[in-house]
Amino acid sequence: MNFYADEIGKVSIDNGMIHVDFVALDRSVQSKDGKPNFYLTQRMVMPLQGFLRGVAAQETIVKKLIENGVLKVKSDDSKANKIE
Repeated sequence: MNFYADEIGKVSIDNGMIHVDFVALDRSVQSKDGKPNFYLTQRMVMPLQGFLRGVAAQETIVKKLIENGVLKVKSDDSKANKIE
């Protein structure tokens, strides 16, 4: 099954299970403060070990994107790395 999400919304833990909410941008509604409005598209629930393996896989992809020049790392005054 495939689904689309613009972002990961909320990530929480309940009874040892990780809950990841995937959200999509609601282009039909304009918020009063100008911030984008998102709505839940899917919720994924998985055990902690599976979640950690998924995080490791994502970190590997980010490193490859940086190595290939697709993403750039920049430092700011807070000395935290940010991805562009």
